[in-house]
Amino acid sequence: MTAVEWTVQAGPVLLDVRLLPWFLVRAPGHPIELVDALSSARLLDMADELIVMERALNTHEREFLDEHWPALRRVAKSDPERAPAPFRELLRAYRRIESGDPLDDRANRALTAAGVTRWAEEWNLLLGRRDTARTKAAQELAAASSDAYRQVARAFDEPSLRHAVFLSNPGFYRNALASGPLTDRLGNGAGPPRAARRRLATAHRYLRRFTTRCETVAFSGPTLFGRFSPDQAEPLHVGRPGPPRVSVEASVWAVDLLERHLTSITPLAGRRAWRDPTFRRLPGKDILERTVDGRRLKVPADLLQLWEGADGRPLGEIARDAGIGEEALLDALRRLSRLLTVSGHRSAATELHALDALAAADRPDGPATALRSVRNVYAAEPWPARADRHTAAEEVIAGLGERPDLEGRHYADREVFHEDWSSPYSERVTIGGPALDGLRRALDAVLPMTYLAALLAREDAREVVRYALRGEGAPLARLAAAALEPQWPRVERMRAALAGLVRDGHAAGGVAALTSQDVADAVADLWELVPEADRADPCLPSPDLMAVGEDLATATWVLAELHDDCSSVFGGLERTVHSRPDLLWREFEDAVRDLVPAETMATIVSRRRSAHVTPELPGASIELSGLSARPRAETVPIGEVTVPPDATTAIVRGAPRRLYPGDLSSPLHRALALPALTPLTVEIGAHTPRITIDGVVVQRARWRVRHPGTPAAEAVERWAAMHRLRVEHGLPRRVFVRHPAEPKPLYIDFADPLGVDDLARMREGELVITEMLPGPEELWWRVDGRAQCAELRLGCLISARTKGPHDDSRA
Repeated sequence: MTAVEWTVQAGPVLLDVRLLPWFLVRAPGHPIELVDALSSARLLDMADELIVMERALNTHEREFLDEHWPALRRVAKSDPERAPAPFRELLRAYRRIESGDPLDDRANRALTAAGVTRWAEEWNLLLGRRDTARTKAAQELAAASSDAYRQVARAFDEPSLRHAVFLSNPGFYRNALASGPLTDRLGNGAGPPRAARRRLATAHRYLRRFTTRCETVAFSGPTLFGRFSPDQAEPLHVGRPGPPRVSVEASVWAVDLLERHLTSITPLAGRRAWRDPTFRRLPGKDILERTVDGRRLKVPADLLQLWEGADGRPLGEIARDAGIGEEALLDALRRLSRLLTVSGHRSAATELHALDALAAADRPDGPATALRSVRNVYAAEPWPARADRHTAAEEVIAGLGERPDLEGRHYADREVFHEDWSSPYSERVTIGGPALDGLRRALDAVLPMTYLAALLAREDAREVVRYALRGEGAPLARLAAAALEPQWPRVERMRAALAGLVRDGHAAGGVAALTSQDVADAVADLWELVPEADRADPCLPSPDLMAVGEDLATATWVLAELHDDCSSVFGGLERTVHSRPDLLWREFEDAVRDLVPAETMATIVSRRRSAHVTPELPGASIELSGLSARPRAETVPIGEVTVPPDATTAIVRGAPRRLYPGDLSSPLHRALALPALTPLTVEIGAHTPRITIDGVVVQRARWRVRHPGTPAAEAVERWAAMHRLRVEHGLPRRVFVRHPAEPKPLYIDFADPLGVDDLARMREGELVITEMLPGPEELWWRVDGRAQCAELRLGCLISARTKGPHDDSRA
């Protein structure tokens, strides 16, 4: 695996960076033009005009309330005889003004008598202009909304979008799309009927997500592997398309159902048994301790031998070794029911082809065999013919009994199958030297800052764990179950130092333009918070970078996300549609072994929840809630692992080991793991400008805004309320919005009337808003001439060393 290598300085440390040659181009698979077509520039201009008029009216109102009314009220109440008009008449005019009503003749006479004739005339004039603008805006809003509904309906005439909805939500596909085109439901009136509007609103949400988001666990969007080619003169080369590869696997809950089925048909002696990994035997005693809470159980010698032999072998074999006969086995299992997992078949947490293994263990006419057959036909069928096969898959599952309650399940594990497929351009895209130069500069800006933040976070986490240990070692499982309150004082000091840079005069034109030297100087003293022995440690981050501009050689790079573990790029679900998946993973494993000795490392194996797989990396596998795929000699139950008082490693069979990051952020995991590089969010208040380091965007502009809730009944008022919010906070036209009730950020184009209405209908709560960058006109990935949002997910292996007197910071 030939990598691109160079060195960058991070304070007193040199980071030797290996940018691995394979990367993922993560694009949603649908052109941005589909959602951009919903916008109305005219409507956006009318919103701005209306708000200008509203502000002029509000200013005029304040003039009366603050300047004229106090004097009029004082004179009218203190000396009615000298008052220019009866107080009740002035009060009546005041109330009309306060409620935003025009002044009638009676009110005008009172104000004329009071000497504010010109103000009153201007009030009615401004009010009339505002109302006229509002009426025109309401008409334009209705027309633009009707047009947007039509555009949404037409967009879903595209088979690829219908397929994407099917993958995400087969129920909605069947109810809304399978019976015919959405355009048939638009009706003949000015807008679609109410029932159709609800379906179109849901389709509109899908359209926004499918054209703008690069999902971590994709519902749609092909997998596209690319390679770096440093000697290539072209910044980007896209070869001729080829046939896609399709991978379809059973969901986690479907695998669970099939495993229970196999258990039910497997004779007792043929079922396999595993010890509960949270228990351990106390040395020299017939006592098992549940390490989560220290509870101890005295166990008879024969049962203890049965428990210790439960390493995944058949029960009959384990029972014979323990001297337990077939008749006594059932009673023994009852007595050990809380200490064992017994199954006819159990899939490893990292198994990528569980359905094949289940079918191999099933009867020829069994449900696992039937589901595999359906899956094979499903995967071979073109869209939309495969939709019918999905119904057949659901029928197989229904034959196992009641479908489980999927409420609370991971959002990407609610259907029978996970489906992934490769782009026709996968393994046909190469990025050459001119673009690589820009990528190197981007990583040079990102890595030093995030590496120090990772070290500080680890020190903070170790302090939390040390406090819980109180000077004594403890079982890892007990600490994992404890409520360790995160405390990040060192990280907060770094965040404050960077916020100071942004706040103190570096922001101009909406951008806080920093240099690497600015950042290095601001955080230099924070290196003293990391023990010298812990400053140089390897890590394996996975940056997601986006490019602003059509030419990758000259584009501005944006840090979209930063994951602390790049192993899923090479060993996750996407690997299944690579032409040489085993070689891809084997080369990555070898590179990791070169980075850090396997005998010093360990992976925590937890139960899989979705299509996403975090692979088992070289070293020991510590089983927590999931089953390792490694030979039993290379695994260890978590109950046998302890954490020493210094909280720097896990003790596995008497030897210290560190954990791989694995995208886990708990203080315990951070304390015991290699440095976990993740984004360091900086905020300086309600609005934080875009932050760049050496021209690289390390954080998009962001806002914290309170959503007022209680949406108005009138569409035009809901629309106007959101535009007031936009103008008040200086929001750009296109943003992503996070709301506490929404699991994912929502794309909002303020020129899209349907998107604005969706935003208006949200409940009250704090919105975290970020600018869309790059925008639709700044995209580089143009498949068949149609621009798509796209990011590069990279794999980096970084070794660190203390800088010597003769070291250069670059190579």
